[in-house]
Amino acid sequence: MNIAIVEDDNAAATVISSFVARYAAENSVELSAKRYETADAFLADTETRYAVVLFDVKMPGTSGMDAAFEFRKRDKAASVLFITSMVQLAQKGYEVDAVGYLVKPVKYYDFALKFKKALELYTLNEKRNVTITVPGGMCRISMDKLIYVEIVNHRLRYHLVDGVIEMSGVLSEAEKELSGYGMLRCNSCYLVNPVFIRAVKGNDLYIGDEVLRISRPKRQKFLEQLTEWFGGGGSLNNERGVNARPFPPLGPTGGMYAGIIYEFIFELYVFYAIFSVGLTRRRYFALRVAVGLAAMAVVGFAAISLYHIIGETVWGRVLIYFALFVLSVVHFKLCFDENLWVTLFCCDMAYAAQNLVYKVILVIWCALLEWGFGPEAWLYRVIYYSLFALGAVAVYFLIARRTRKYMLRRKQDYRTIIVSFVILAVTVILCSLEDVNFAHLSGWQENAFDKFEYYILRQTGNLFSIVCCLIVLAYLSGVLERRDLEEELRYVQYNVAQMKQQYEISKDTIEQINIKCHDMRHKVRKLVAGGDDGTLEEELREAINIYDANIRTGNKTLDVILTEKSLICEKRGITLSCMVDGEKLGFMREDDLYCLFGNIIDNAAEAVAALEDTEKRVINLTCVERGEMIVVEEENYYEGDLEFEDGLPQTTKADKMYHGYGVRSIRMIARQYGGEMFARAENGVYYLRVLLARAG
Repeated sequence: MNIAIVEDDNAAATVISSFVARYAAENSVELSAKRYETADAFLADTETRYAVVLFDVKMPGTSGMDAAFEFRKRDKAASVLFITSMVQLAQKGYEVDAVGYLVKPVKYYDFALKFKKALELYTLNEKRNVTITVPGGMCRISMDKLIYVEIVNHRLRYHLVDGVIEMSGVLSEAEKELSGYGMLRCNSCYLVNPVFIRAVKGNDLYIGDEVLRISRPKRQKFLEQLTEWFGGGGSLNNERGVNARPFPPLGPTGGMYAGIIYEFIFELYVFYAIFSVGLTRRRYFALRVAVGLAAMAVVGFAAISLYHIIGETVWGRVLIYFALFVLSVVHFKLCFDENLWVTLFCCDMAYAAQNLVYKVILVIWCALLEWGFGPEAWLYRVIYYSLFALGAVAVYFLIARRTRKYMLRRKQDYRTIIVSFVILAVTVILCSLEDVNFAHLSGWQENAFDKFEYYILRQTGNLFSIVCCLIVLAYLSGVLERRDLEEELRYVQYNVAQMKQQYEISKDTIEQINIKCHDMRHKVRKLVAGGDDGTLEEELREAINIYDANIRTGNKTLDVILTEKSLICEKRGITLSCMVDGEKLGFMREDDLYCLFGNIIDNAAEAVAALEDTEKRVINLTCVERGEMIVVEEENYYEGDLEFEDGLPQTTKADKMYHGYGVRSIRMIARQYGGEMFARAENGVYYLRVLLARAG
């Protein structure tokens, strides 16, 4: 691959050329570098194709920035890198789709980080055509025209800008053919070209002029892959369990027992489905569900036989339904890739909700029976399942949906789960005792009352069960909400601490400026007095370099943040290069901007400051716009081992509350704006990607 170095400074050009040669040797790639002393000389060479072009921004005649604009008109595939002694031009690079900036004096590891990214982008841009097999031969498709591929009734449809190509086939084979071209799988029916993605809102994917669905199991992985592609930086109990049916009794027959057992399993799994929305599904989820349900049906059949034998005793009923619950928990765990405590939390909530809905229905039904209303069995079932459906919907909107956002982002406390489980167990035992006793009193018709006192006692027992279930649901959801408030409080405290730090930084910056101004005043007096020994002009130039540290992104808040961070980095011997279009971030609140970029840079600066090799003390910060989405990228070197938990790097410091909170706050902000944060470490380089939705 050919590399162009457009640099008027001989020393700088020699350094860059040596870096290209070193990178080629270390990574076993063939690279040929050619130097141009002026931008005009480079533009005059229209025959040579380049993979990467490095432009010095400030040159005599045509500037590197202007040359890059002209170059882009004829070459869209090559990657562009800028070489500069100024960091103010953080915004301009986007207009030519540059990879980033190399700040003079250029360090090799800073060069290697950005150069690797530039080569990867060039390789990706070059792969813009793919050959697919069609009936009767082969067809050449431009990736610039392919929007997405879908499978419909065993027919593949390639949706292009100018039409649709249809053929028989399977999506997995199409995925293999298109591997390496950036196509992403958003669900089992679609492969999408990220070039045409305009926005992601919830589970809706806006691509071209259409809206496709992102499946819940694939959403997290899809967003991670999409973020990587956008950035281009790295490598691509149940009361039914203790109660007989509320419908007119059929007597202690196998049919009644079957109704009790299977209705319990059905109702329990309805609430499992409600509380599992958003959980990470395991591979072959549908198959796992089907096999598990078949196993539960078999176990349920066995329980029917046991019910006839031991179901008339308190502990017999408890044993049967406890066993069914435990087996359902195991099935739940095998279907979802969540830790044990999240699994138990969902199952406890589902179990309590099923009990609650059942008992509410039972209260209503007992009242109807007492008032003389006794319909046929078929009419009962219509009434019962209508009430059950209403109860399930109410649980979803009033409880499940409200707690899900907390549940998915919090570790569950085992003590909370145990307390709720004990409450449910006590409820089940007491209700079993109640059911068996009422069955004896009523000739095994648990909900038939020959005395008004029995009716009152029965309703009291039902209300007791309802209260217990409400306690469990309120307790579990309340714990989650309290933890969320505690998290928000820590977030506020963290921001206050950051603001104090910001104040100290501002004082230090002002002090630096005052010192520079004081030195300049004496130098000016010396110059006026005619005491220039030939070095005074250069000293004055160095004295005002602090003002060249101003980073201009088009966003005043972001300019202040990045400028101050760059001064701090300079003081610590860290090279910070930024290519950020601040105008694209105008939808964000100022405090969120500060917290997001402040934490990103602070965490990176802390990591690179500990590196023994000073050349590796570089931070690369970029921001790219894709449709209605923004991707913030940060890359830096690190040493040692990084441990990740829940997708977040874990701090090694003793004070984990605050030192570990910076990266968590980045994720919180990303999710607040309808996006996500992803982090990974590879070959000594830490990659951070933050996806933001402007409509978030």
